[in-house]
Amino acid sequence: MKEITDYKNKVNGCWLGKCIGGNIGAPYEGMKQRMNLKYSPAFMENMLPNDDLDLQILWLDLLEEKGINATAADYAVAFNKNCDYAPGEYAFFKKNYRKGIMPPLSGMFNNEYFSNGMGAPIRSELWACLYPCDPDSAAARAETDATVDHCKGGDSVYGEIFLATLESLCFSGGEITDLISKALAYLPSSSKLFGAISDVLRYRRENLGINAIIDRIIRDYGHSESAMVHQNIAIITAALVCYSDSFTEAVMAAVNCGFDTDCTGATVGAIMGILLGGSAVSEICGVKDATYKLGIRSPRTDYSVSALTDSVCRMREKIENSADACSYFDVTQEGTPAIGFGEKCEITLKIRSPHAVKKAKITLGINPPAVLDKSDFTLDFSAGEEKTVKVTASIISGNDILPESLPGAVKLNGNEIGRFGLSGKRRWKVCGPYWKNNVKVPPLGEGESYWKYIPGEGDDFMDTLRFFHIASLPDESEALNAATLGKLPADYMIIDTSEDIVRLNDCTGFKGNSAYLFSTDFYVENDCTVGLQIGRNTPIKVWLNGAFIASREGNEMFYHESIHKLSVNLHKGINTLKFMVVKNSDDTRFSYQFLSSGVCSDHVMFSTVNSEA
Repeated sequence: MKEITDYKNKVNGCWLGKCIGGNIGAPYEGMKQRMNLKYSPAFMENMLPNDDLDLQILWLDLLEEKGINATAADYAVAFNKNCDYAPGEYAFFKKNYRKGIMPPLSGMFNNEYFSNGMGAPIRSELWACLYPCDPDSAAARAETDATVDHCKGGDSVYGEIFLATLESLCFSGGEITDLISKALAYLPSSSKLFGAISDVLRYRRENLGINAIIDRIIRDYGHSESAMVHQNIAIITAALVCYSDSFTEAVMAAVNCGFDTDCTGATVGAIMGILLGGSAVSEICGVKDATYKLGIRSPRTDYSVSALTDSVCRMREKIENSADACSYFDVTQEGTPAIGFGEKCEITLKIRSPHAVKKAKITLGINPPAVLDKSDFTLDFSAGEEKTVKVTASIISGNDILPESLPGAVKLNGNEIGRFGLSGKRRWKVCGPYWKNNVKVPPLGEGESYWKYIPGEGDDFMDTLRFFHIASLPDESEALNAATLGKLPADYMIIDTSEDIVRLNDCTGFKGNSAYLFSTDFYVENDCTVGLQIGRNTPIKVWLNGAFIASREGNEMFYHESIHKLSVNLHKGINTLKFMVVKNSDDTRFSYQFLSSGVCSDHVMFSTVNSEA
């Protein structure tokens, strides 16, 4: 790496700007409306913890322990061990991790909704500071980081790559629009994020102000979820190009646009901090040094930005002086990691050796009731070589309880070198469709036309008649009867779902508005109290162990947390959840997760049961 003029001051500016912008935005996170806040040093009087900084310090702790070539699996281990909170994509990653599903599958499987979340882009600065003026290396490290909990090839991963390269380029200085254009080249031109950033640059060339720019971005790329990547990185970009000559105006502009305000304010603050340097930021903001708060476990005892700056500078020096040789085996898993009763699942593992090994004894193991058709391999590796191992997993015949978590391990000569895993599918009993016509026609006599029973005249008559011919209505009363019976109707069908979201079009054949009853049995080891969150985009009613617990009417955009039950009691043995769901579109879906301690906590997993009604 080449020597960077004023490097330490720029690193200090990065983290000082990150803390200032993040702390200003933190109280307003999720405010989806414009604000008119003015900068004041008082914003820094009460420092708040922020995951934007937490996870980067977690990564820095890991690098100090294991070196720059720590693997994505190492990040996953540190994340699960030292970060207790679990909003959004963090929770889905941690659930995958406990199943043995490691990066990059840990960010891809069962995580569709959050594939465009801001959880990855907010932790880009570390890679820029460790690889200043080296956007290629910053981009590569950012991608490895982001795929721990986001979908590889998705815009959240691209978002971290974009910001890491932009921030790395900022260490060389220059005009912000030019730097953004250079960083944009690291994204696929076909990606939605590329389009959003490109449009911001175009609108600015047309002399639009920030409010007009954001109006157009929300129109073309917006999402009602405040923490989605397209609108927030567009906000960051707009604040930078509209207020490139003022740290405070740029930061406040980002925050005042609303949405993920702690992230946008923090990222703009970090970028402006690199460009200006810590001395200038300190003078402009009236903040000599900042003492951040952590929400993760860390061995650090000095939480000052100056101490963090020193740590980052030391790590960069280690990188410069290292031979960049990796001493860790790297194991990655490919394919859909899900298996159900009576099924087989192909598992592909790629094992990369850091050094030459002759006659390496590779042993695979997985938790029962899953079994592998082959578990022992003898392989020869040259240094840096990757070998592929393929096995088939199946579920032991006659087993009626299937854990959702089926972790496995890869061992070399008896020592664990990696993990893999499978997710046990959820088994559902599905009753329906329950539907009816819009007009109830009585039994007809011979030759009698039903037309006379269709009400209305003219246009109204034709509307009602054609609805009768073409459409249907959900018969919720029939579905309700099925839900409240002590035993399900005998004609239920069995489906198994790989992920938390149940899409009715994938598992029901009737095309029309209708109602269904979905019932699932799960096994609980001991009496416990947990939280329950339910996602839906359709009317739904929910029963737990025969007791009605929740109901929502109306249609809405799907999200995982439409219904919260902060405390539900489960008993030892078999428990049952029933969902009465109205199918009213080709996109009808619902989901549920049990939570350890309420909102933003770890998901709790139970075994699905193959039981009779």
